Amino acid sequence: MRTWITILSAVGVFTLGCSSRNYQGPVSEHFDGRKFSNQGVRNEKSLWTVLKWQINRNEVPWPERVENKYVYQPTALPDPEKVLVTFVNHSTFLIQWRGFNILTDPVWAERTSPVSFAGPRRVRPPGIPFDQLPHIDLVVVTHNHYDHLDLETLKKLNQKFRPEFRVALGDGALLKENGIEKVKEMDWFQAEDFLKGTEALALTFVPAHHWSGRGLTDRFLSLWGAYVFSNRGKHIFYGGDTGYSSHFLRIKEKFSKFELAFLPIGAYEPRWFMKEHHMNPEEAVQAWKDIGGPPTLGMHFGTFPLTDEGLEDPRKDLELTKQKQGLPADLFIAPDEGQTYQYQIGP
Repeated sequence: MRTWITILSAVGVFTLGCSSRNYQGPVSEHFDGRKFSNQGVRNEKSLWTVLKWQINRNEVPWPERVENKYVYQPTALPDPEKVLVTFVNHSTFLIQWRGFNILTDPVWAERTSPVSFAGPRRVRPPGIPFDQLPHIDLVVVTHNHYDHLDLETLKKLNQKFRPEFRVALGDGALLKENGIEKVKEMDWFQAEDFLKGTEALALTFVPAHHWSGRGLTDRFLSLWGAYVFSNRGKHIFYGGDTGYSSHFLRIKEKFSKFELAFLPIGAYEPRWFMKEHHMNPEEAVQAWKDIGGPPTLGMHFGTFPLTDEGLEDPRKDLELTKQKQGLPADLFIAPDEGQTYQYQIGP
C-alpha cells in the first residue's frame, strides 16, 4: 500500500512543507480576495474525503523500476516552420520552436514530495539527463503542486541557464525566496511577449480546472492554469494539470486554431475522488475535440505513482478510447520518455 505521504502529496491535502505567501490583488471571477477558485466554484477536498479514499483503495501496483525505451539524442533545431518536442517525464517537455528552448513544469527530482525520504518516487529516469539539456530560455510552471513545481530543479536551472520563469499568481515569492529573480506571475488570460533577439514568443496563461497547495494552510492561495505559446499567428496549447470542464471551449474561443497541444491523461483513479481535478483518457479525448483536435501529446503519466491506476493504464485507456471512437491513431499519442517528436507548425 502506498504511504500516507505519497497519498497526501498526490492530492495536496495537509502536506508538510513550505507554503505560498498570501496573494494580494484585486477580486476577480476566480479570486475572492483571499482564495482562488475554478471559475467561481469552490471544490475543496476534506480530510474525511481523503480518509474515505484510503479506506477503500483499490490501487494497481507499480514496478519499482522501468527503463526508458529511448535514449535522448540532441537534434539540430528544425526549420522555422517546425517544432521539436522531447518528452522528459510526467508533465515535463522540452519544446524547441523558432529558436526558443522552453521547459514545461520541469521535474528532475527523485520524489515529488515535501521531504526527500518519503513520498511518490520516480520509477524511471528522466528522458533527458539534466546535463544534456540545451540552453534553456524559458521555464513555465502551471501551479505549485510538488509534481509540477520542483524547487530543486528550478534552482538548478536558474544556476545553469538563468532563464526567464513564468508562474501562476501567488507563486513568485516562493521562487524569489530561493534565489530565482527572473520570475513573473501570470493571471488567467494575461498575455505577454517573451523576446529573444528579433523573435517574439507570445505567452498567454489560461484557465485549468484544478487547485493549489504545498503546505498545511495554503490550499487555493495561489492560482493554477495552463499556457498558450504563440508566434506569427500559430498557437501551441500546454494544458497543465486539470479536470475536464467547459474551460477548454472557452480557451478555444480565444484562439482560432491550435497547431499542437499537450493534455494530461493520468492520475485519474478512483474517479469519484479524482474526477474534478484530473481527466481520464476518455475525458482527455473530449477535451482534445473541444480545442479543435490538433496533433496532441499526452502527459501526467508514467513516472510517479500518484493515484490508483497502474503504470500502463493511461496509455492503454487512451488507445481503447481512440479505437472505440474510430479516431486516427497518430493524432493523440502517449509519448515515450526520451523520444523527440517533430511537428509541422507553418506556414
